[in-house]
Amino acid sequence: MVPWQAAAGMILFGLASFAVADGRRQTTLGDQTVLWVPDNGDATRQSSAIPGVETNGAYVRRPAPGSDRGAWRRAMAQLRSAARREPRPSRIAIDFKGVRAWVRLDAATGRALDLTPGETVRVEVSARWISGSREIGIAFDYLDRTTLAWRGWSTIRQTGTLASDGSWRNVVLEVPVPDTGSPGAFANVIIGQDGTRDPSPSRWEIRRLTLRVPGGPERQRRVDQRLAQLQKPPPIEAGYDRSDLAWASKNVTCVFLFLYDLEAYDRNARRYRTEELIARWNRDFGGADSVVLWQAYPRIGVDDRNQFDFYRDMPGGLAGLRAMVDQLHQARIRVFLAYNPWDTGTRREPTTDADAIAAMVGALDADGVFLDTMIEAPAALRGSVDAVRRGVIFEPEGAPPIEQLGLCSSSWAQWLPEYPEPGVLLLKWIEPRHMQHQIRRWNRSHADEIRSAFLNGSGMLVWENVFGTWNPWADADRAAWSALAPVLRRFHAALSSESWEPFATDAPAGATVHRWTAPGSHLYLFHSPGSEPPTCGRLGIPLTAHGGEDVLSGAPVTASSAPLTVVNGLGGVVIRTRAGAQLPPRSRSPVRSSVDPTSCSQTNRRALSTRDPQPRCSASSCTPSTRWVRPS
Repeated sequence: MVPWQAAAGMILFGLASFAVADGRRQTTLGDQTVLWVPDNGDATRQSSAIPGVETNGAYVRRPAPGSDRGAWRRAMAQLRSAARREPRPSRIAIDFKGVRAWVRLDAATGRALDLTPGETVRVEVSARWISGSREIGIAFDYLDRTTLAWRGWSTIRQTGTLASDGSWRNVVLEVPVPDTGSPGAFANVIIGQDGTRDPSPSRWEIRRLTLRVPGGPERQRRVDQRLAQLQKPPPIEAGYDRSDLAWASKNVTCVFLFLYDLEAYDRNARRYRTEELIARWNRDFGGADSVVLWQAYPRIGVDDRNQFDFYRDMPGGLAGLRAMVDQLHQARIRVFLAYNPWDTGTRREPTTDADAIAAMVGALDADGVFLDTMIEAPAALRGSVDAVRRGVIFEPEGAPPIEQLGLCSSSWAQWLPEYPEPGVLLLKWIEPRHMQHQIRRWNRSHADEIRSAFLNGSGMLVWENVFGTWNPWADADRAAWSALAPVLRRFHAALSSESWEPFATDAPAGATVHRWTAPGSHLYLFHSPGSEPPTCGRLGIPLTAHGGEDVLSGAPVTASSAPLTVVNGLGGVVIRTRAGAQLPPRSRSPVRSSVDPTSCSQTNRRALSTRDPQPRCSASSCTPSTRWVRPS
């Protein structure tokens, strides 16, 4: 995965130079952090702080009780404006928890430098200590020269000490380049901390890194060639102003489908069980908007077949899988393919990964690419895929950096750190059209994820067969999401607009009320924990003479004291602000599934591919349930 930032930094700021110092040729990279990639675990990019707003990089914390909400909302507007104006954070924050926290030179740039064992590397780190251990180190990753895959590391070669007074000081680390032990690998510089040296926790920040290495015309030529290959990513709005990519903001429920599950394929009848899958998703989750077709892991690696071969080797080949995709499309369900960047030890395609992905998208008529283990999309991917099929969105597994929002129309909100109370999704706030799918795959209860998704007008990833381990959703979560997801679909236009006003009312302690403005109406989504029934009056939601509607029950709301329908404390009300204002139509009437359920009770909901499954219920004992069908 090659970030675009190196090119932007070098081209815009002239960060690569070639000079003669003391009679010796020298190449210098840096004095900015744009050439360096934090591991996004204990090392992350950090935007400049906005006074009055607290964020952990994933959520923005709600205003403190008794604080000036008007001032908080103005600070939130400033946060959005600053992020769009300068999406590239200028600092790297280290929050070392005892395992590892590394900042790496962009791998492709490191390959262009092609450091020689024995030559001296000098790194100047402008850093500020905050707390804990003050020791930082320099080490080297050993990367495959062809694929950039990680092959090992050098361990820490030298350490330096941060100033104890918390001021910005330079720490100089100067070491010889180690031998990688393989002619097919090169050494790439990394700066940070590792538990193998010292597990003591610490917090510190980096604002500049300058790398100096011996220079020469050939090395400079490779670096210049590297710069010419890179391009700056599109502006944030580029991924959302395109009408063919606009479906991302409507993609409320995404299902992760493990293709080896016998629920996906009937080997006796030799057919994909697409109709049954769609029926179950309608029955259990209120419908699906998209599905990820997972193909490779954990089978990959037994032989030399690569990730694309595993799609080709599905029953019926690509034609059989394409027929399944066509059926999903007929049910208005979009399809994601999975891209595994770590697949480097199998046979190679006769083209680049970007072009291989594009070819598979074309063969299967896919609508999206799930970027497994990634936090950003390779810059070349958009051009390759657009040349084959328009309207394909990219969704990384990790939370992308802000500057990637123009390429990644959606992302997983996987295990994002939350505050004790509901907060505002940072990326969704910066670009409300960005869709984030909540996912905590190993959780038994998904109530917290559902709460965060609903209150932020965002989505859920439904994943039950986790690479062969069956972790089904509880009945309560299925029922809750089946009731709430139609609300998010119905009001997606408002929920993806900049009219969002978080914490809009004087709600009682513990309650949350967000407001969105639509033509002729205000939409309020709320969380009201506790036993007391929520009402507009209690939640501070103002009624008008034009009336409103309880979005869960559809009942008219004409009195501030009328109880509002809730699911696990979650609910909503839409208030008309002018007479005769038309509201978005509600979902279609419930219909019965045309396919018998695969099971009757929670205890029988087992993956068909696990050992010793519970007996299925008989046809006579199964009563088809009435479920919502996803609206157009």
